[in-house]
Amino acid sequence: MTTPVAALLALFDQRDRVGALQLAHDLLDQGWTRERLITDLLAPAQREVGGLWEAAEWNVAQEHAATAITDSVLSALALELPADTGRPHEVFATCAEGDWHTLPVRMFAELLTLDGWPITLVGPSAPQDHLRQFLAQRRPFAIAIGCSVPIFLPGVKGMVDAAAAAGVPALVGGAGCGPDSRRATALGAHWAPDASGASRLLDSWTRHGVPDPPGPLEHPVAAKLTAVRPELVEEAFDLLAERHPLMGQLTERQLQRTAEDLDYILQFLEAAVLTEDRRIIEDFVPWLQNVLTGRGLPADVVPTTLRTLAECVPADFEPAAEWIRAAADAHV
Repeated sequence: MTTPVAALLALFDQRDRVGALQLAHDLLDQGWTRERLITDLLAPAQREVGGLWEAAEWNVAQEHAATAITDSVLSALALELPADTGRPHEVFATCAEGDWHTLPVRMFAELLTLDGWPITLVGPSAPQDHLRQFLAQRRPFAIAIGCSVPIFLPGVKGMVDAAAAAGVPALVGGAGCGPDSRRATALGAHWAPDASGASRLLDSWTRHGVPDPPGPLEHPVAAKLTAVRPELVEEAFDLLAERHPLMGQLTERQLQRTAEDLDYILQFLEAAVLTEDRRIIEDFVPWLQNVLTGRGLPADVVPTTLRTLAECVPADFEPAAEWIRAAADAHV
């Protein structure tokens, strides 16, 4: 028997927006709530779409077409006003600066709206100074900041700092913030695992007041890595060109992507150092290996790249130098 998620994926593949809307309507008629449509249909279907892209079965255009259909279904769900629960406190919701993956934050905002919270959806990647001014003018009860990928954690930190300057408490979440509060604590923010957890936290704040956030970590090595990243990418790229025979067979576009991948690895390393959470680089490396080998690159391309980067990161950039060496050794 076809599951609702499988049915929606088939409609994505057929680019059938009307069919997706009809599926959602039918499930509502069968007793599904709008909350369940988001948590048990739309969110898991989008995760499946991401998996299809990672496996190189779908390309970016297909992924974006599916996301647009999901966005249409979300908009249709939002047309029905939620019940008034008497909650007077406005909550802002936004993506981390630099993060344009709005769909998870939209789902989060709709779930909080359905739970009775007045939500202002700020959208993707608002500049920190503009956000601070907006928060100071509107004075919401709290701001929720979503982060889809760890490389946007520096943007989360900037937004948390902007909220603190405006006197507005910040809570963070999303895949990029990890499975527990460790990264949030390092950034000086509160953490919620999902919309339900965020609603409970906000309820607690209304009853008992907002506790002081944890003091953020200050890790100058992360900033130093950011400053020298272009030089490290160039140095590592030149070493790869000398050592790896494959480099001589790549097209100009493939060479450009290689430089982008080097930059990408270093951004994950910076995020790990910023939050003192080496799981970021440990989780990212096997993911990258699966993505690249799924696109026809040899299995040794990631270990070779990591070993080359490990040679380029200065030894006094600890713990970054140690963590990139460990990642290289784990994937020899």
